[in-house]
Amino acid sequence: MSARKIVIALALGGSAQVYAQRLEVKSEHPRLFASAAQWATLSTASDPTSVKLRSAILNRADKVCGRPPVKYIKVGRRLLGAMRQGQERILALAAAFRLQATQKYLDQAVLEMRTLASLPDWNPSHFLDVAEGTFGLGVGYDWLYPQLSLDDRQLIAAAIHDKGLLEGKSDKLWWVRGKNNWNQVCHGGLVVGALAIAERDPELTAFLVQRAAQCVPICNFSYAPDGGYAEGPAYWGYGTSFQVLLIDALKTATGQTLQLESSPGFMDSAEYITQTTTPTGRFYSYSDSGDGREMLAALLWFYRAAHRSDSAREEVNRYLAKADRFLPLALVWWSPTNAKTTQEPLHRRFRGEVPIAVHRSAWNDPKASYIAAKGGTASASHAHMDVGSFIVEADGVRWALDLGSQDYNSLEQAGVDLWNSKDGSQRWDVFRIGPDSHNILRIGNHPQPVKGRGEILSHTDSGPLPHTVFDISGVYAPYATSVMRGIAITSDAQIVIQDEWRGATEPVTFQWLTRASVEVNGLEVTLNDKGQSLKLLSHGASSVSVEDASAPVHSYDIANPGLKRIVYKLQGSLFRLVGVPGSLAQPIPLPIQRLADWGR
Repeated sequence: MSARKIVIALALGGSAQVYAQRLEVKSEHPRLFASAAQWATLSTASDPTSVKLRSAILNRADKVCGRPPVKYIKVGRRLLGAMRQGQERILALAAAFRLQATQKYLDQAVLEMRTLASLPDWNPSHFLDVAEGTFGLGVGYDWLYPQLSLDDRQLIAAAIHDKGLLEGKSDKLWWVRGKNNWNQVCHGGLVVGALAIAERDPELTAFLVQRAAQCVPICNFSYAPDGGYAEGPAYWGYGTSFQVLLIDALKTATGQTLQLESSPGFMDSAEYITQTTTPTGRFYSYSDSGDGREMLAALLWFYRAAHRSDSAREEVNRYLAKADRFLPLALVWWSPTNAKTTQEPLHRRFRGEVPIAVHRSAWNDPKASYIAAKGGTASASHAHMDVGSFIVEADGVRWALDLGSQDYNSLEQAGVDLWNSKDGSQRWDVFRIGPDSHNILRIGNHPQPVKGRGEILSHTDSGPLPHTVFDISGVYAPYATSVMRGIAITSDAQIVIQDEWRGATEPVTFQWLTRASVEVNGLEVTLNDKGQSLKLLSHGASSVSVEDASAPVHSYDIANPGLKRIVYKLQGSLFRLVGVPGSLAQPIPLPIQRLADWGR
């Protein structure tokens, strides 16, 4: 590979306005994310957070040294798990070598890279696998380029080019203009790999960069208008991380970002992760998003841009033991200077395709009360029939659950038509995806119509009762003319859910999913778990029952040990449920008010 100047020419813009731009790719390696000089600085940084991150990177690299390389075994139609494992190893080992120049790290990294490069293909039928492999091998190639032999450079660069970039060149691939995380991941992975070996094929690099600049914004509607992410917080960690990788790779390799950070709401979306992280340190796990929370390196990129070293430091201190596979980039993106201290709001809404609202009683208190609920539509990417559903935490316990998704492969191998989201499709029969597993109102036990929507009608973050009201009528037509759901947390940390409806043509029930033990005394319900309790006081119910929801409903469902469904049969047109934490000695009595009068 020569050290000649690498210039790629782009023609950007839409049909109304096209402008030319020339990008010059740095000739030296490493050129992605950090230069050799920056790595030298990182290797000696003495602030406590840098020391912690550096130690974690070296520890991760030490654990794989001397082990056999990753075995690339498909699980169902995916090679994704193995690709991510290989990527994690390559990044950790390459970063460890740049930090310490210890031979064992280089030797293991080269072994892992040769293994990945020598595969016959990277499973292009599931293109996420190609994108992840291209990214991982591209970063390893770039960071270790000076130490690689000529044969290894040729082997690795050829694999990136032939098994990655050429496989992704076709504009007929569905994700090219897709509206979900595949768009971000596939474009991001390909561009990082292309920039790593830009000397080899400048024209293809220009094509992939230009296409990414034009197509990635297509899926960025998900962040608009104020930073929410339609696919849930776990998928934010996937799609957004790859968009950040794309932006930062362009910036460090060419000095330009092509305004890929400028989509409405994108730079505000770190707060979405802050707000959907509950007091117990897990995610609000709606739709296919699970509740597992790990340290997200991409958050440190956002915090650096916002001069929020306080938030970045908290992210590292709280979650470092569960850092994501991009851990080495957290060290690159960490900045201890220019700290701002910003008080996050206790009450927050995020609008957009899948609007959500979050209310909590306090920050930095694992026992704080917390409720989050969602609107949106089952037609959104990775969505469930969970419009109106909520989770509840108090006293360090998650009392109302959203189970998140079942492993995709288990359902696909059972022959479930998982990705057909039309009304009546088998997808909605899966227990964790359909309505039976969510904390929703039911009218006649009907499923929610796929294209029905729930919107935030009003949101108040101040006054005597900060609250959010959702208009969820769209998922109950034609069985009711109007359905509203309100959520709130009182000044003494009681949790309130209130439903109001008109024109119901069939019986109305309310369901709450929990793994706590349940005691029923008349209409009063007490939940007990981990030595804590939550009392549920209801108004507008005629009866309450508890159903065992632990066993699989269908042969393809998984068991949900300990799961129970509390079902209230409702009467009238208003149902209110107040959750009183056991730690609250003397709760303030709450008057019955219509949603329209809340907070007055």
